[in-house]
Amino acid sequence: VVLPQTCVTIGRNTFKGCTSLTQSPIPATATSVGSGVFSGCTSLEEVTVTANWGKIVSENFSGCPLKKIIFAGDAPITMMIEAFGKTSETQVAIKTLEELNFH
Repeated sequence: VVLPQTCVTIGRNTFKGCTSLTQSPIPATATSVGSGVFSGCTSLEEVTVTANWGKIVSENFSGCPLKKIIFAGDAPITMMIEAFGKTSETQVAIKTLEELNFH
């Protein structure tokens, strides 16, 4: 799956249950990524999240065997704890880290 750079909004559950998806097709230009976008993508192991996303919302990675999430860019990203749902053993790589707050 290849999405054009002009695609800035990725709707809720867009790739839900896509078992053949191995990497994120979301372009760096995306500014809105809906909930559950990768829910149940059982082959997805690594995702790069750009600062444009703004936040990672509920169930984005539920049921994914993610091994690594890379945060690219300098802007802060809000990550909801529900973003991972049933996902386990996820490594989070942060490019730059000035302050990390858990609430």
